[in-house]
Amino acid sequence: MEVHHHPHVEKKSIKEYLLEGLMIFLAVSMGFIAENIREYFTDKERELQYIEAFVKDLKADTTDISLMIKANLKKERAIDSLLNVSYSDLTKPENAKKLISFFVKSAGSPTHNPRSSAITQFKNTGSLRLVNNKKGSVDSILKYDAVNQIIITHNERLSDRNGEAFTAFYPIADVRILVDTSYVNFFKDTMTKKPVPSLHLSQENLSNFWGYETRHLLTTQVNRGLMASQLLRATRLINFFEKEYHLEKE
Repeated sequence: MEVHHHPHVEKKSIKEYLLEGLMIFLAVSMGFIAENIREYFTDKERELQYIEAFVKDLKADTTDISLMIKANLKKERAIDSLLNVSYSDLTKPENAKKLISFFVKSAGSPTHNPRSSAITQFKNTGSLRLVNNKKGSVDSILKYDAVNQIIITHNERLSDRNGEAFTAFYPIADVRILVDTSYVNFFKDTMTKKPVPSLHLSQENLSNFWGYETRHLLTTQVNRGLMASQLLRATRLINFFEKEYHLEKE
């Protein structure tokens, strides 16, 4: 009869089981730590990329705001001069020409349209969580975006005031001269020496016109004030992020 002998299996000691368990635990822990380290550096790289894009948008904004503030000042001076003409005898050709000249110079809506690609990406991807909120930097980004939205809304108001001024101007002057280059170069804000047609000096029409132009001036001043405060805010943010993230200054 054939006898089968079972192989002798040496039993592991408790120490060996503990050692194997410890090795498995360490392997899993090291893998977890390695993944966390990889994710940390990936997040840091993405954070830097987002901040660089945001600072680029800020610099574009500061350039545009500076130009628009100058254009708004020019517009304000023209409206102010136009309102001063209201104290003149508008039956005189030279004063009628001044009214039309200052109106032409005050036309247009010099508005700032903020760059929003970086902030939109921040919000759509939830990437603001990556930004180190040192010195309230995240709050500053959100505040900057909030003021941008106010500026965009106010742009519409300025455009409306500009349109109202044109509507009030129509009953007073022969607006055909605005497209007649023998009188006006509308896009260069200049007039020729040719005398302008007489104005239609209804008191009601003039009162409406001066009222709308006063409102036009106030809206333009508010517009410039919003841009001036945003320019200061953008400049501070640029300086802060360039310093904190060691960005190269252009």
